[in-house]
Amino acid sequence: MTTKQRIGLLTSGGDCSDLNAVLRAVVRRAVIGYDWDIIGIENGTLDLLQRPVGARPMTPADFNGTLMRQSGTFLVSTNTGNPFTFEMPDGSTCDRSSEVAEGMRELELDVILIPEISYDLDVVAERLESAGERGHNFALMIVAEAVTSLDSGAETVGNAPGKTTYGGVGHALAAQLSEMVSAEIRVTVLGYVQRGGLPTARDRLVASVFGVRAVDLLADCQCGRMVAWRERQVIDVPIGGAIYAYHVVNIDGPVVATARGHGISLGDT
Repeated sequence: MTTKQRIGLLTSGGDCSDLNAVLRAVVRRAVIGYDWDIIGIENGTLDLLQRPVGARPMTPADFNGTLMRQSGTFLVSTNTGNPFTFEMPDGSTCDRSSEVAEGMRELELDVILIPEISYDLDVVAERLESAGERGHNFALMIVAEAVTSLDSGAETVGNAPGKTTYGGVGHALAAQLSEMVSAEIRVTVLGYVQRGGLPTARDRLVASVFGVRAVDLLADCQCGRMVAWRERQVIDVPIGGAIYAYHVVNIDGPVVATARGHGISLGDT
């Protein structure tokens, strides 16, 4: 007599807009394809520490066409207090992230800083200050989190006891640039905007493919692997192979050339 399999699902943060579509695919494949039980763990790893554990059974009936088009994750992640649960005057909350995302789509980039290209802060300041000459009353600057501060090097923040991760360079640069340009500088963490973005049709399709493949790997007793999309096909690779090397931007490639062709400064010229 075989024992019925049970899978635990959680979404512990992550800047991704199509987690609901992945959850739907995993649940439907596991239940319909293998007759497994699915347990949804709420609030990411946080509720794993609760007693009793914050979890509930999940079935295909939990999902509909509306849910898989919604951003974020209905299981809730460990990230709290962000603008996507905007507090209203009556005490309720409202997701206004779509308004933020739509506003950013209407803007045009002036500066992009990436760790692969060294930047000159004077060049950056000059570019921002000259926005008016290009007919703008604003300037938009994007900074990758691994960009280093010229004063203090890599900016890091603590995200767990004894652990740090990249973060804070936007605020560090804003403090420096505020003394060099006449305009007010404000910092927005784009991860929050990305997490709240609505998944596109392609997002939902790829997410569904990933979820089905992940369950099939478990059914074949293949653990320690990551599903990926390559050349219009879903593949799986060892997790170690996916993260063994630091992947960088090709500064001689078409993406950088396109940015320069659009007149965007990368901080070097």
